[in-house]
Amino acid sequence: MDHLSKQQIILLALLVSFVTSLATGIFTVSLMSQAPKGVVQTINQVIEKTIQVAGSPSANFGTVAIKVEDQIVQAVSMVSPSIIKLGTKYTTDNIIGAGLTVSKDGTIMTDASLLPQIGNEASGIMPDGTRIMFSLISPQPQNGVIFLRPETSDPSLFAFAPIIFGRNVRLGQTLLSLSTTFNQTLAQGIVTKVIIPLNATSTNVSSGIIGTTISKDKIIPGSPLFDPGGDVVGIYLSTLSMTSEAAFYPVSTLQSVIPEWR
Repeated sequence: MDHLSKQQIILLALLVSFVTSLATGIFTVSLMSQAPKGVVQTINQVIEKTIQVAGSPSANFGTVAIKVEDQIVQAVSMVSPSIIKLGTKYTTDNIIGAGLTVSKDGTIMTDASLLPQIGNEASGIMPDGTRIMFSLISPQPQNGVIFLRPETSDPSLFAFAPIIFGRNVRLGQTLLSLSTTFNQTLAQGIVTKVIIPLNATSTNVSSGIIGTTISKDKIIPGSPLFDPGGDVVGIYLSTLSMTSEAAFYPVSTLQSVIPEWR
């Protein structure tokens, strides 16, 4: 072997590989000729089916597209029951914002910019159409977010579905936002900016922000920002959005202050 050049060694390796493959093929054909007829038919059917699937131009891409679509549909179905439509105290004919359910007792959070319109009370419409009043329980906005509680002595009478808090937000990540007025509007965008505050004690709203390419025209105050897995990572605050694109406040830090408002 020492006297062979590099090219000769490569050619020799290819020759050995070819001879081995040829011998394997002859051996396989010999076995197939001795196999029962039923076994041969089964093997032929498997080979034909494999060729049909592999040869289909849309086989792989079609499957991936369906999975992504199903994932988004599932995420919307997970988040929708947690959204309460909010109106003023005396009417729900005009939906002014959304409240996100954060606990089983019906505590919701929403954009503090709604305070001038709702005052200490807001009327809400549950996902099933039930109307219920909510009262303000956080006199001071927490990072631009306020909390309200349902005016009922027995919250178990209502099907409150708390959101699932998400934490992972990355630049370039695709996220969704759902606005529920009298119709549902789904928006999709890319994360363009991420600032996660260390804690929720600061009253400065700009201490945390998730910038996106989602248009402000497609969402309302209090709308959730969530990933395709259904985890809510942000809440839309109108005061954060200085451009035509929507910015959201990261909700992971707010989870620690929710017990204070119960």
